[in-house]
Amino acid sequence: MICLTLLSAVFVADAWEVQAIPVPEGEVVEVGGIAFPDAETVAVSTRRGRVWLIDGALDDDPSNAQWVMHADGLYEGMGLDVDGDDLVVLQRGELSRLRDVDGDRIADAVDVMADDWGLSPNYHEFAFGLPRDEEGHRFISLNLGFMSPDWWYGQSVEPYRGWILRVSPDGEVVPWAHGFRSPCGLGFDAQGRLLATDNQGDWMPSSPIFVVQQGGFHGHPSSLRWTSEYLESERLPHHLEPVAEERVPAAIWIPYDWSRSTGNVVTDATGGRFGPFDGQLFVAELTTGRVLRADLEEIDGVSQGAVWPFVDRVGSVARIAFAEDGSLLCGLTNRGWGGLAPGHGVKRIVWNGQTPLEMKHVRLHQTGFDIEFTHPLSERPTPEQIEVDTYDYNWWWKYGSPEQRRQTLDVQETALSEDGRILRVDIPNLTSGRVARLHLHDVHDREGRPLRTEEVAYTINRMPGGPTRHVARRVSAPPLEEVLEDESGWTRLTWGEPTQLWEGDWRLAKDKLDPNDPTRFTSETGAEALVNDQATAPYVFASPVPGDGEVKLPVMLAQNGSIRIGLPGGDWLVLSDHDGSGSVRVMNSAGDTLVKADQDVWRGPGQWHWVYLRVEGHQLQQVMIDDQQILGGVELSHGGDTQWLRFERGVGASAIADVRIRPWYDMERSGRSLLEKSTAVLTGRLGGAMGSEGWRFDGQGVTKLQEAAPRNFKLSAIARFREDTSASIRIGDVRVEIAEGRDGAPSTGSIHGAEPLDVHLIPAGAWYQVEVEGTDTSVQVKLNGLVVCEASRIPATGPIAMSLDGGWIDIEALSIQSMD
Repeated sequence: MICLTLLSAVFVADAWEVQAIPVPEGEVVEVGGIAFPDAETVAVSTRRGRVWLIDGALDDDPSNAQWVMHADGLYEGMGLDVDGDDLVVLQRGELSRLRDVDGDRIADAVDVMADDWGLSPNYHEFAFGLPRDEEGHRFISLNLGFMSPDWWYGQSVEPYRGWILRVSPDGEVVPWAHGFRSPCGLGFDAQGRLLATDNQGDWMPSSPIFVVQQGGFHGHPSSLRWTSEYLESERLPHHLEPVAEERVPAAIWIPYDWSRSTGNVVTDATGGRFGPFDGQLFVAELTTGRVLRADLEEIDGVSQGAVWPFVDRVGSVARIAFAEDGSLLCGLTNRGWGGLAPGHGVKRIVWNGQTPLEMKHVRLHQTGFDIEFTHPLSERPTPEQIEVDTYDYNWWWKYGSPEQRRQTLDVQETALSEDGRILRVDIPNLTSGRVARLHLHDVHDREGRPLRTEEVAYTINRMPGGPTRHVARRVSAPPLEEVLEDESGWTRLTWGEPTQLWEGDWRLAKDKLDPNDPTRFTSETGAEALVNDQATAPYVFASPVPGDGEVKLPVMLAQNGSIRIGLPGGDWLVLSDHDGSGSVRVMNSAGDTLVKADQDVWRGPGQWHWVYLRVEGHQLQQVMIDDQQILGGVELSHGGDTQWLRFERGVGASAIADVRIRPWYDMERSGRSLLEKSTAVLTGRLGGAMGSEGWRFDGQGVTKLQEAAPRNFKLSAIARFREDTSASIRIGDVRVEIAEGRDGAPSTGSIHGAEPLDVHLIPAGAWYQVEVEGTDTSVQVKLNGLVVCEASRIPATGPIAMSLDGGWIDIEALSIQSMD
């Protein structure tokens, strides 16, 4: 047995209490599966290859829970089940039986039950499961690998990646359904139908819940390569254009701000021991750290339904499971997935027996919705108390889809049933192929209780008697070049060596709060965050920054902490935490508030929030937090400090990471072009071809571009490079690294012979702009308009040439100008 020393933390969220079950001291328990060997024991499998048995986790006070390590050395246990006296665990490459032969609660043997699917070295090829049907068949889901052109691009390079498989009790594997991207969660509903969640990304515009159809195509084309039709024709599905196959519509599309990395789904079969939602679905959500509730119905045989937030700020919930006592166990995991803290451990949600006022069911009718409540309402809500927004998505290869073709609908009429429990809401112009998001304001029951959850999102695949339409609409996606252009021009200022180009005494640290004092960050060193809890001066980018441009970065605040982000003219964007709520305001240098946001999108202290701001013409044109706009069109002060890329501690501690900037400027293309075909002489194993956008060079070797470099010069180019590329350009005696995608190579922008850059400023695949200016005394390198490297220069002359040591680089509009 392992004795526990941590105390149980309890957080009360209305009628549902969230208990933290202490983990063994020093252990990181990233849960991938939950099972119950008996009514008193909880078993969990983990991403780190262990299986634990937990005694006392279901006690009223779980602080004395004890853990037994049942198995170790497995390959990511992302699913767990019980079979008699054995545990069945889903590893990345096989389904395994763990046998305890001598009864000491430690597995003595690992038997292979099934492994008839492919596995490549790609990191993203997870395997998830293991719900079991009444016949004893277990179901598993297999992730796509994430590959080029960007990290999130899903491909099925091995069978049956992007599929759901059925495994019979005797180990026979049957490919069951396909078209999935990252199907992290499976489960059965009360009718015995298999459900699957997926994570938003390419071909998944948001996070869906599917009622899985055997043999059905569920949206992501990569997995089609393992269907008989594609295998027989020896062809691959197109990765950028929509395929013609008929799709299974998602029963529910979860709004992006509610879920970004959806875990598994379970049915409440507790008979009312978890609250008033028996037979409904509960859904794990990792990124926003919550549990969601969902309710399905069928309209003319088509599955669709409603989803609500349920319990927030649980942690990175990847797995949930109901115990026999009616409580909901939550398994947390976060490593590399960007979820809400805490990123590992086990929590338990218990109902206290009090039923709040909630929407219990939302049912679609021909002219709107019938909303059933858990208690009678005090009075009929008026149409003005109900906001209705509808939208759909684009089904394309880009990463996710914003809510498209958004429309606000007016509520024409409301009617309340005699018992006060069912509200009829009539909404003209409600159509299929849309998500309807309803927000009810100032609604109370007869006892004065307010509505606990005011928003619901209902996916309308079909109106009664009407046609079925996809919410994810088939569209022509923009070409790859256009998407890369969207990512072009950004410079990463803290990627790699995060402090090299900055002035200030902010410290590198772990990105988490001190568990003993949430107003501070831990004292652990690390490279995850730049923390200012000991800083005494602003943190300023060392080079001048153009006045107009875009900045984005993640920001984390400690409890009651704040941070000031500098703006042109001496103004500040101030972000603050107030006991878990957030405020955003713009202040001038005198401390006066110019404008304050009227909405709170803050998820609390200790959580990373993506902050985006755009400045143009002395205006703060846009401020977004986690993709939601909260400010815009703010007039900024004139004059003052023009070095606006700076950060300052407000009250309490804060942290930043991964600062990126995209200045707005026009690249000068004056001077003599160096891309004329007649001037390029290739040597070694270097290949070169001229296209519509300039030259693509690949291989290894040198190309001479001009016989002699001017003494004083300015060289300008637009380029992009592939990963594992190393390229430099020589202008006389000056040699500058222009493509660094290889570990150990000097970073892009480095001047050879000077102190090399250790900041990886430019990502592979994106267009960027490089300018090199040389005089008799100095050399200066700019990337995307920012000065990143300077060095003294000994006057010399020589040719202009480019060298490439593997990979490829595209170069557009390369020109040289004499400044003599």
